[in-house]
Amino acid sequence: MHIPQDELQKFQDGTMNTDEMIHFLEHIDQCDFCLEQLLQDEETSSEHAPAYLQDKILKKSSFS
Repeated sequence: MHIPQDELQKFQDGTMNTDEMIHFLEHIDQCDFCLEQLLQDEETSSEHAPAYLQDKILKKSSFS
């Protein structure tokens, strides 16, 4: 099961609680489809991901 768009938005808005964030990051680490969705959303967003997340995304995407 993939992460719904509203959950991606909550992540980007920084409104997830700790348990939601852990589940989200574990899923993103294992699911290339959801990682790609997050990357696409980040490209169209006027805000930038935090540095730690940018590093995680770049490392994950370089192994694809």
